Amino acid sequence: MTEFSISDRSDADSPRVFVTPTERYAGEFSVAAEDILNEPAFELAHRAVRALPGYTATPLIALNDIATKCGVGAVTVKVEGERLPIRSFKLLGPPYSLAVQVARKLAHSDEPDFSLVLEVIRGERANEISQMLAVSATSGNHGRALGWAARQFGCRCRIFMPQTIGNARQEAIEAYGAETVRVPGVFDRSVDRAVEESRELDAMLIGPGATPETGIRRQILHGYSVLSEEWLQAVDLEDGASVPTHVFIPVGGGTFAAAVVARFWMRCGAQRPRMILVQPHTCDSAMRSARHDRREPATGNLETIMDGLSVQQISPDAWQIFRRGVYGYVTIDETVALETLRLFATEEYPEIGETGIAAVAGLVAASRDESIRQRLGLGSTSHVGLVATEGITDEDVYRRLVGEPAEEST
Repeated sequence: MTEFSISDRSDADSPRVFVTPTERYAGEFSVAAEDILNEPAFELAHRAVRALPGYTATPLIALNDIATKCGVGAVTVKVEGERLPIRSFKLLGPPYSLAVQVARKLAHSDEPDFSLVLEVIRGERANEISQMLAVSATSGNHGRALGWAARQFGCRCRIFMPQTIGNARQEAIEAYGAETVRVPGVFDRSVDRAVEESRELDAMLIGPGATPETGIRRQILHGYSVLSEEWLQAVDLEDGASVPTHVFIPVGGGTFAAAVVARFWMRCGAQRPRMILVQPHTCDSAMRSARHDRREPATGNLETIMDGLSVQQISPDAWQIFRRGVYGYVTIDETVALETLRLFATEEYPEIGETGIAAVAGLVAASRDESIRQRLGLGSTSHVGLVATEGITDEDVYRRLVGEPAEEST
């Protein structure tokens, strides 16, 4: 087994932490949060996601040796790499939103009958929607999930990607029949192109750049909230299982993390786990927002091996959930992320990719510092839940990071 210790680190490698002030941290689900995710909206998303072809809940896997080495009672990881075929949590959100948008177009109504959404998901309206176009920007997983959904439902799909993204991710999107367009510059330029295309061609913009009045971003959030429900249902079904005392969640733009927090908060209220959000030092919008009690952009260069978290600012909806629903925030250095990624490259652990490793690395980093342990309430009886948001979705990047030679093509 790979050697793993929780030895002291230099200040440069140390995690940073912020705990939500007591007067701001809420018990019961807030009115502002309920406007974003409520029970009727959740139930519709839950029914739709469960109807997706091949849907199964992803597993919860115990990491007993990690618990011992981090000085906590138990560690359980939700392995989104098992969310086939995309190997990412993205399969929960974008497909649901696309199905709703397609149904709206078919019905010429903003509120189509839900049975029509289910018909779209089952591919029963493919001929009627064959000329509809979905567009989006992506750095990888979002585009794959949208391309997969477009093929299932029968519509066309065009994905805009920064030129810097590796060819393997482009090829994975194109494998589902989607068209890809490379865009010079940072990710925001790809978003701009997707927005322009949606306006010029009356296309469905599913993801970044969608305006609030379309409801698309919230529909994606509603789909993501199914993950927390899977977790809670597994706890209900498993004899002797319990809800975690802490849940560590990685944060990029915040939609996914907000969905996970919101559903736990809805179901458990004041007894919910202490939700801990993890970001790279260079992409710390969530922590900066919490410190200043207003939505703030990151001030770093956004460079990180956890590329799915390379986002300058969390969304307004995410901040509404985080402000009163999140217990604490941790930002981590690249060193601990890479160390943890290499640890999990051994055969004893589930396969987790370079972005998916963030929550695990956040726990590893926090466990090394006694003052941080105390502030987060981590101790020998803590049961820590981790969300590993993706599996190995880009073999070339993954092997380069963990120091393995690339496989030779045949």
